[in-house]
Amino acid sequence: MTNRLFTTLLLSVLLSANISHASGFFGGLGFSTSTSKISTQNETNFESSGRLFSGYAFDENWSLEVGYLGFSEFKFDTEKDAVSEYTVSIDRWDIYLAPAYEFNPRGFLPLRFMAGLTYSDVTLSVEENFYNQAPGGTNNVDDHVLGVLISAGFRPFNFKHIASLLSIDYIRRPNLFSGSNRSFDSSERSVSFTVFFR
Repeated sequence: MTNRLFTTLLLSVLLSANISHASGFFGGLGFSTSTSKISTQNETNFESSGRLFSGYAFDENWSLEVGYLGFSEFKFDTEKDAVSEYTVSIDRWDIYLAPAYEFNPRGFLPLRFMAGLTYSDVTLSVEENFYNQAPGGTNNVDDHVLGVLISAGFRPFNFKHIASLLSIDYIRRPNLFSGSNRSFDSSERSVSFTVFFR
């Protein structure tokens, strides 16, 4: 009876120590190379983006992450008339909240999957340039939408206080500027390298 009690207490202490090591806050930053697409256009834009994030790991498998994604300007359309040319572009950033699941299959590197929601701020800019060199102008319109983020990747290195993640990410923002004559969907497919500090 005493041996069984001692064994139970020892296992409890070891389990608690393992959980406390796996759980806790983390943060980090990342860099992505992305292809951006507008649903009303055939053109695809190649660009870079940055990420800042923080989160909390509940155990060695589950965590919750919140972060910021910033993208460069995407010029996706040019319109012309008799006196001027219009350049249409979007500038956007996203805040995301997503649960993540991580596991380490035997014989492989740790794998991580994440899926959640994004809140996107998108600015649509229409810049007018006159052929006769007269001063033009830019008209900006803002929109805010909810979208989705899906990510899957693996950890090239994974130490106690620092880890990395190489992932493929997908973001979709539906029904931007709905109700206007420029309504469209926006999406990004990215290859990302991220560093975690914990």
